[in-house]
Amino acid sequence: MTSRGTDTLFPSTVFISLKMREGETKFRSEGLYLYPMPYYFYLAQCCDYSLYAGSCINVKAREAKHNEGTGAKYTRSRRPIQIVYFEEFQTLTEARRRERQVKTWSKAKKERLARGKPPTK
Repeated sequence: MTSRGTDTLFPSTVFISLKMREGETKFRSEGLYLYPMPYYFYLAQCCDYSLYAGSCINVKAREAKHNEGTGAKYTRSRRPIQIVYFEEFQTLTEARRRERQVKTWSKAKKERLARGKPPTK
């Protein structure tokens, strides 16, 4: 996986962080504006109605990968899948932390989250 550090992406470029709106940062370098890449936690519903929790950088592309059979081993035999819920995070660590948390939940609690209702205990 490619490092997201600015020194490896643009070794001779100095980035200046600019505060835009609350919670949003962009980087300026010689007229270029680079936005931090978002990361996602998602719930995918399989054809057998089971729910798969995962994380990615592009929700549509990840759904396509699962449906091509090149995604997770769990979903290969449960195609087609449909991503029914996702959350956006600023770092991959945050998205994976959420994924680990939700994977421990019961199916009922995951289904409640997918419907947009707050999960109960």
